[in-house]
Amino acid sequence: MLFRKMQRDMRQNRAQFISIFLMSFLGVFIYAGINAEWFGLRTSVNRYYQETNLADVWVIGSDFTTADRDLLRANSAAIADVERRLTVNGTALLEGNPTLTLNFVEDNRISTSKVVAGADFAHDHNGLWLDRDFAEAHNLQIGDQLQMSLAGHTLTKEIRGLTIHPEYVYASTGNADIIPNHQQYGFAFMSEKAFPEMIPMPYNQLLLTTVSREYGPVEDLIAAELGFKSSVILTRESHSSYQMFDAEIEQHRAMGSVFPIAFLAIAVLTILTTMTRMVNNQRVQIGTLKAIGFRDRRILFHYVSYGLWLSLLGAVSGTLIGPLILPQIFFNLNKSMYVIPEWKAAIAPSIIVMAAVAVVLCTLAAFLPCRAVLKETAAQALRPKAPRALRRNRLEKTALWHKLGFNVQWNLRDIIRNKLRSIMALVGVAGCAMLLVCAFGLLDSIEDMTAWQYGEIYRFETKLMLAEDISAEQLQDLVVKYQATPILESAVEIIAGNIKETGTLLVSDETELIRYMDANRRYINLPDEGAALSYKMAKALGVDVGDTITWHIFGSSEWVNSEITAIHRTPVGQGLAMGRNGFEALGFGFDEMRPTAALTALKVADVDVSADASTHAGT
Repeated sequence: MLFRKMQRDMRQNRAQFISIFLMSFLGVFIYAGINAEWFGLRTSVNRYYQETNLADVWVIGSDFTTADRDLLRANSAAIADVERRLTVNGTALLEGNPTLTLNFVEDNRISTSKVVAGADFAHDHNGLWLDRDFAEAHNLQIGDQLQMSLAGHTLTKEIRGLTIHPEYVYASTGNADIIPNHQQYGFAFMSEKAFPEMIPMPYNQLLLTTVSREYGPVEDLIAAELGFKSSVILTRESHSSYQMFDAEIEQHRAMGSVFPIAFLAIAVLTILTTMTRMVNNQRVQIGTLKAIGFRDRRILFHYVSYGLWLSLLGAVSGTLIGPLILPQIFFNLNKSMYVIPEWKAAIAPSIIVMAAVAVVLCTLAAFLPCRAVLKETAAQALRPKAPRALRRNRLEKTALWHKLGFNVQWNLRDIIRNKLRSIMALVGVAGCAMLLVCAFGLLDSIEDMTAWQYGEIYRFETKLMLAEDISAEQLQDLVVKYQATPILESAVEIIAGNIKETGTLLVSDETELIRYMDANRRYINLPDEGAALSYKMAKALGVDVGDTITWHIFGSSEWVNSEITAIHRTPVGQGLAMGRNGFEALGFGFDEMRPTAALTALKVADVDVSADASTHAGT
């Protein structure tokens, strides 16, 4: 009988109960979908890192010997294993002269490649294991011969396999590209035996796996044992690829925790108001049920079941459907940015907890309105509920009240006397407005960031990536031919007090092709002395204009002290910016440290490009 009554009540109030189901479904659907996505990414990439034995620490320096390697291996209390590697940028002799990072490995035990096609990695003289996406972008196949330019020498190697690598989950040159451009950049792995015999083999990296993830003692040990040889020490958390993908996962995790709250709040408030109205309207039915012998517990369960079954159905549906639909949407977007072996969703334990919380909250919201009526006797419940004795509120005692029209007075009294419904309306409208503002605000922020970076700051049309061995005469020819401005870009390590951060260095002449802005997005000029530090980097280091920082270029052991003479804002690429004069005043030679790129307002994609530079399209 009670089940048929519940069906009848749901038909009569179907709009409210459908909204309760939809809100509970959407809340759990979004939470389960987004959390299954980020948890699946976390699970997949951690398995990937474990299978390939990703290094915990990278020591970058120059000419590491077997004695250096064995010296660190001897500290087995902190360091599990050490391996040497030479990593250097070369140029693939293909259309556009793309940059190819060449890695010559010693033992292939740490940070190993994952071969997705072809033969397994082997130590031979002629084999090359090429970046899978780079190969696809250039239509290269296993068995093809690939020519590369390295330090003025031409290497020709056979492609033995196509690979992905844990250090290149996010593979970008770090220049104008936010989304990796596999047409212009890739990586390759070879045995140390494949390195040209006529050139000395200068290992410039040591890969370490550590006993624990406490890197402080390991860094101190490396500094003590290697001294000036170790110019940069990177941990996983400071490695660009690891850091970028980890930040992406954390962003999705935060997003998955915010949006479901609005839907669940609306579902709880809808149940609360619907059940309050229904219980008040069915007082006589409740009294009748009590009079004919139904126990309070059974009547209570009957009314509580309205919230229980609807929220349970919505939570179960959301838990099952969310991980099937939402992760695929995010995966399709992320595949253009990151490369991992598998893209699979995984059910996080928090999803089950969230579904249970949704059901409990909705059930509790259905329970509260029934509790007061069930405390009454059958005779009391059979009588209509006595109206509350209302007093004139403070507003009605003011002179303003008498100036209001009748309809306004009626509405205000109704709002004050039905506080729960009023609160529900406010929260519901505020929640929906919040979602709309967040969605459109996110879209506007992305569009504004793109216009800001590639319209107001970067004002060049094409960026020419220069070969490392380009001569001064060749560079001058490019500058004249394309009306270009040479710039120097490099990765740097910056220290302020006890805080250490990695960032970028940009050195250029005064030019209209790349501009700088202050905190209010007004154009500023680079200072003649000192350095301009980006806003976010200054905030991370806890410094301001007038403070002094210590920094050095990756690959150099020379540390430099610079006064911060300006703070500039940029949405992409945090670090230092200097004019040529300020850079040379520190003892660096702009001509000696070759420019890495040249900016031009011309569309070089439509022009015959010199073999000494590769074109990179800008804004």
